[in-house]
Amino acid sequence: QVKESGAQIREITEVKKITKPEEIGGDFILETRRGDYHAKAVIMATGGGHRKLNIPGEEELTGRGVSYCATCDGPLFRDKTVAVIGGGNTAVTEAVYLADLTEKTYLIHRRDELRAESAIQEMIFNSDVEILWDTIATEFKGSDVLDTIITKNVKTEEEQELHVDGAFVALGSNPDSKLAQDIGVKTNSRGEILVDDKQATNVSGVFAAGDVIDSMKQIVVATGTGAIAADSAYTYIRRYCLDDSPRGYA
Repeated sequence: QVKESGAQIREITEVKKITKPEEIGGDFILETRRGDYHAKAVIMATGGGHRKLNIPGEEELTGRGVSYCATCDGPLFRDKTVAVIGGGNTAVTEAVYLADLTEKTYLIHRRDELRAESAIQEMIFNSDVEILWDTIATEFKGSDVLDTIITKNVKTEEEQELHVDGAFVALGSNPDSKLAQDIGVKTNSRGEILVDDKQATNVSGVFAAGDVIDSMKQIVVATGTGAIAADSAYTYIRRYCLDDSPRGYA
C-alpha cells in the first residue's frame, strides 16, 4: 500500500542524526551513511527492543529455549514445563496463556506482590500457574538447549535449580527513543516518547507512533497511532510548509 501510494522505501538505512529546523516549517535533516534526507515533518516509529535479564546463558540460549514472546513460541512447548519471568501485565497474561498449553508453568517474580492490574491478577490466581515469590533468575543453563534456570530468593539468598524446557522473559521493552531525545523530544522515566491525542510531540513537526510511545504495546495500537501520526504530519505540512497554506496547527 505504501509503494502504491508513491512512497519511496530506503531499506537497511540507519538514521544517525536528526537536525531540526530553526523555525517551524523548515527542513529536518536526517543524516545516514547513504546521504542526507530533508523532510518537513518526521514520524518517530522506532519501536523498542525486549528488555533482557543480562544473565549468563541468556544470549547463548535465546531461540534454544529462551524466548521473549509467549504467543509466538508458546505452542512449541505444548505439554512441557516452562517459566515466565516478570510480574507486570505482560508476564501475568503470558503465564496464564501458557498454563493452558503446558504441563507446568511457573511465574518467577522478584517481589512479594504482582505489579499487574487487579483484573489480570485475578486470572493468574484462578489458574494452575505456580508463582515463585521474591525470586530472581540468575543463570540459564543447557548444553544445547535450555534445561535449567538457576534461581535465587532475594530475601533468604537461597539458590535452587528449576528444571524447565522453556523460559519466557517478560520484562517489557526498552523504547528506541535516543534520536528523538537528541532533538529535545520529551520522554517519560521509561524513555517512551510523550505525545498528545494527535501523536504530536513537544517539538513542532515531530510526531511519534507505535511501541516507542507511552501506550499499550499491541499491534492494533501501533497501527492506529501510526495512522493518526501520518494524518497529523500531513496536516502540519499543509498548514506550515506550503506557500498557500493557512497558518496554525490545531
